[in-house]
This record gives sequence, C-alpha cells and structure tokens, in this order.
Amino acid sequence: MKCEWIVVAVLVSASVFRAEITAAPAEADKKGVLGLETVIAFYGNYPELKSQTFARNADWKDLQKRGGVASQGTVHHQFLQKSAEEASDYLAALDFGDNPVPLIDIDEFGWDYDGGIDHHCMDVLKATHAKRPELNIAVWQMRGPVAPKLAEVYRDTVALVMLETYFDLTDAWMIPFQLQAARLTGLLDRSVIALGLGKESLEKGDQPWTRTEKELDQQIRLIRFVAPESPGVAFFGKWKLKENECALTDEQLDRICEQFREIPIDGSGLEPELLALGQIFTRCYEKPALFCSSEFVLPYFHSGHDGRPWGRMREPETARVLLMNLGQQAAEGVKVRVRKPGEAGEVWAAGDVDVPARSLMVAPLPVLPGKGFSGWIGTEILEVEAPGVEVYNFVDSRFHDVKKQ
Repeated sequence: MKCEWIVVAVLVSASVFRAEITAAPAEADKKGVLGLETVIAFYGNYPELKSQTFARNADWKDLQKRGGVASQGTVHHQFLQKSAEEASDYLAALDFGDNPVPLIDIDEFGWDYDGGIDHHCMDVLKATHAKRPELNIAVWQMRGPVAPKLAEVYRDTVALVMLETYFDLTDAWMIPFQLQAARLTGLLDRSVIALGLGKESLEKGDQPWTRTEKELDQQIRLIRFVAPESPGVAFFGKWKLKENECALTDEQLDRICEQFREIPIDGSGLEPELLALGQIFTRCYEKPALFCSSEFVLPYFHSGHDGRPWGRMREPETARVLLMNLGQQAAEGVKVRVRKPGEAGEVWAAGDVDVPARSLMVAPLPVLPGKGFSGWIGTEILEVEAPGVEVYNFVDSRFHDVKKQ
C-alpha cells in the first residue's frame, strides 16, 4: 500500500500506539536539559520574553536571574574546513568568563546524512569533548533528522539538539517525522523542534513560516501529542515577526510557551487533519511501515580532510536517502528510485535496500551510468516500491505544487 501526504489527512485506524509515547517521568523533568525543566530556546536574546530559558549570545547572569541559561554562539562555517584537531582546539579554547555553565551552540550542523562532512563533525565533537568534557554543546541541526552515526556521537557529546523545521502547517509532517527519528536514534530526550518565525528571506524563496497564534498553538500541540518526552521548543527569526508584519505577538508567544508542559498529550485541541497526521506517526504497525521524503535526499560530500577538496561529491556518486521504518517488522527488498520532476522525469539514482524494524537508516543509492546527481533538497521525486508495506511518502510543498491551506 502506497500513501502520499499532500495537504489533506490520510485516514488511519483509531487504534493509536501510545506505549512508547508517555509523559516524561517527574524525576526526568526535574533534571531536564542543561538544568532546565523546559527548554524555550531562541536564536538570539530577547529580554522582553518571560518564557525564554535558552538564549544565544546573552549575558549569563541576566539569564540565570530569569531561570535560564546563556550560550555562546558559533557557526559551523567558522571551522568546517579546519582539521578535527584544529577545530576542537578552537572550540575548546572559547572563553566563557566565569559562567558556571559553559555552553556553546553551533549553527548549521547536519550536512550529508553520515557522509564525509558529517564524519568530520563527529571527529570534531569527539575531540572537543575529550579536551573539555565540562563544555556543554548545543547544535542547530539543519537538513532534517539526525542520521544514525551522527546521532550516536551526539548522544555522547551534545546536550541539546535543535531540529530546524522551518515550515508552516502545510508541511506539518516535518514535525512528527523529525521527532520520531529522534526517538529511534535515542535523542528524543534532548531534541526540540526549532520553528522559523515570520518567513524566509525573499532571496531564498519567501517561504512562510509560523506567523500566527493559531499556527504556533497547533504546532506545539502536535509536538506534545507525538513526543511528550521532548523537553521544549526552539525558535529562529523572532525579529522577522515585526519585519514581516505578522499577527503573532510577544504576549501570545509567551503564553503558549509558558504553557508548554500543560498542553495535553492526547491530541486535544488539534485540528482533525493534524490529529490524523500525528496518528500516522504514532500508531502501532505490526508490519513494516516506511516513512520517507525527497526532502531527505543528499549526496556524499568530501570534508577536505579525507584526501579530496571540501564540498566535492564522492565518486562514484550516490544519493543518500533517509528511510524510517516504524513497523515491528523489517522491510526487505525495497526498491527506491529518485527521478527528476514531471511525468517524463528520468530516473537518475536507484537501488534495493532492506530497512530494519523500528529504525532510521541511510540508503546510499548509486547514481545511474551516464546520469549525475540532480536537483537539491526536496526538489526531486522519490519513488518507493514495497509490496505489502505501508509507505508514507511526503513532499515539500515548495517544489511540488501543493496548495496552501
């Protein structure tokens, strides 16, 4: 059975799998992440917000008085072309003054789904942790879910993972997909969805993000329904709310965030189509159930420290495809193809893969002879052929003519 999520919900059984999805234990709540019971993180410091508990580049004493923590921000680009030794020296030598909770947050992590640059990230994180084990590290994870090998290193070295999910409700599937992937890789207790506020810059597509109180309320309710263990939520682009003349106010943002823990985990208050979407990701699948998207298709990059220049694709070229199986049985002999858009779009990468039960995996599909890696994130058509398997194949509305609600 093949299913595609476009805008309307797919009808599912009313029997929903909730055994793994329960409220976090009280003791875990007290311990929290970075000493915080609830993480309300912003890319920036906004003293006018009472709800903010994590601020990038703020005075730690000021945040401590408000019950939060301050981080020193850096961007991956500042060290991605350095060797792991050089990059870890840079990170370990950062001066946090007398801050009793030294914390750095690194933007732009997550490049190629356990490819060459991700492996370089792993080496940098492990070396930094070895040199300065007391340093708390947070990452703004781009490009979707954290791939399995990178997730393994995150579990040992990273305190907080902010999963960049800069979409409006038309692409709400990105929220449960990221959270369930974090559950499978053992990162859910330190992972939060990072929402974009306002909209993307004009030169990058002018894509609408979270702009109204209702949108934010529905997104948070979906987070709580799918993954009550997730300790909070993060935001990028607060200044864009005013810049784009959005209806969402500071007061509304504060109210919803301050009520994060009180929002029910049973789906109460969710619009029917969003509740159905959440159920797709949380029901019990006795047989294989594959979740995928052309949004999660990337090449393998060289890191610049593996014998080839940084950013060059490894040869022979492959399309690295993230596949998630939420079923209790493995999906075997799955045929996966990537093709260009349009009815006549040619297939340029293909392969057969097995996806273990309850797993997130990276499938490296060979680029076919005479073809080359085509398109970029979310632009292509992903085809998954798996007889007897439920397949949920999601699309990025920006590239596939999905009408806005």
